[in-house]
Amino acid sequence: MKKTFLICASLMLSFTACNCKSNSNDANVQNNAEATTDVKTSNNEPVTGTNVGDIYTDFKLTTPEGAEKSLSELVKGHKLVLVDFWASWCGPCRMEMPNVVKAYEQYKDKGLQIVGVSFDNDMTKWKEAISKLNMTWPQISDLKGWDCAAGRIYQINSIPSTMLIDETGKIIAKDLRGEELIEKIAGKYYTRTEGVKHERRSVNKVLNV
Repeated sequence: MKKTFLICASLMLSFTACNCKSNSNDANVQNNAEATTDVKTSNNEPVTGTNVGDIYTDFKLTTPEGAEKSLSELVKGHKLVLVDFWASWCGPCRMEMPNVVKAYEQYKDKGLQIVGVSFDNDMTKWKEAISKLNMTWPQISDLKGWDCAAGRIYQINSIPSTMLIDETGKIIAKDLRGEELIEKIAGKYYTRTEGVKHERRSVNKVLNV
């Protein structure tokens, strides 16, 4: 009985996130898994600016059009920024994307920005997924799969993974998905009693419940 429970639990976890053992990068699994464990500074201390409550750590990657963009450029001027770590080959990422799309459509005019950081290593598949999933917000990547520079900085070892940054540059939440993510975003714009009612209606609408 115990053995059956453990097997079922393992199967459930495998469908909720893509990890360093993804079949899409079989040739680089071992190297990439090592690269996305503990990132250290020159003083052998964990990288700061990556945890909730910290001011975010900047990085620079490339857009699908070939332009270099830093996170700071994409964050500037926005009330709230969702950094979404994903990949075209990640099934759970694609399943979550409709919620992210609807949240963006609802709150982009109120100051919400989304920055997609892809763990892809194939430009064509990356671009195809962006178009097919209707991801109209900025996208950046270095096309290095699990060895993505941003992933190493933020120690991302499973995707989808998210990070919310407020207007001061502070990381206010990490790894929110589904209803929890929508409620956090909505809560930044509606704080009074009527706002709470609106938030609940918005969450229900976005999640189609």
